[in-house]
Amino acid sequence: MTGFIGSLLVAFIAYSLEWNWAAAIFFLAALASLMPDKKSKKKAKKKKSNTKSPEIASDKRTKLKAATKLKKTDLSAAISMLREAYDDGEAISLDEFLRLPNYLRMNKQYDEAFQECRKLAHYGFFESYKPGSAFWYSQQAQILRMEVRICEEDGKYRDALSTHVLIYYYDIMQAEGMSKYTEQQGSNARQSGRDRGARDLESLLNEHEKWMPSFGKLLDKLGHKDKEVLAVGLVGDWASNWPNEPEELQKALDQLLFETK
Repeated sequence: MTGFIGSLLVAFIAYSLEWNWAAAIFFLAALASLMPDKKSKKKAKKKKSNTKSPEIASDKRTKLKAATKLKKTDLSAAISMLREAYDDGEAISLDEFLRLPNYLRMNKQYDEAFQECRKLAHYGFFESYKPGSAFWYSQQAQILRMEVRICEEDGKYRDALSTHVLIYYYDIMQAEGMSKYTEQQGSNARQSGRDRGARDLESLLNEHEKWMPSFGKLLDKLGHKDKEVLAVGLVGDWASNWPNEPEELQKALDQLLFETK
């Protein structure tokens, strides 16, 4: 403001002396002094944005974090907070969406926990992959592993056994899909993914006993520990005839374990 008054005064004196060109120059200078320079504009804008960013950051995913803390002291409140976080769009990954069925499981709300898993499997979520792709099978197997925990804790061992069969099938499909994978960027990364998929596929089909420890525990819970060798043989026969459908293996196991002759 001081610069404006000074320039305007000089312009008036020059005009009085009929130095019109000088008066015009100082008058323009006075007007220019009223306009903020680009640097000051930039600083003001930066200062304004800085005052807003902490507020935005503080609101980001706060309910997910709050639910994690509440889990240690109040599971019911944590579950409610998770539902609010989902409604607000805070959850993105499968791990974040699996928190709800896991918290429900921990709170012994087994039926609700199982239904939440089914919703994820059937309706998808924010980062769902294309059905039938290798990554989709991987995500489905991850959801099913949560279902197995729920079924086992709820004492539904037969359902857990059926789910184990489906997990085994999905693991094979995921490995087979990776062995043929062509969409990953970069030839080296693509070849590495295919090699890993091929190794996993061979292991799942030819070394299926690695899959059997949890399977054997379920047979014990079902009162059929004595049939474990026969059950393992059925799994081996099914794997040796790959490709095969999981229903075929499940049917063979049901006949061995549950159907009376």
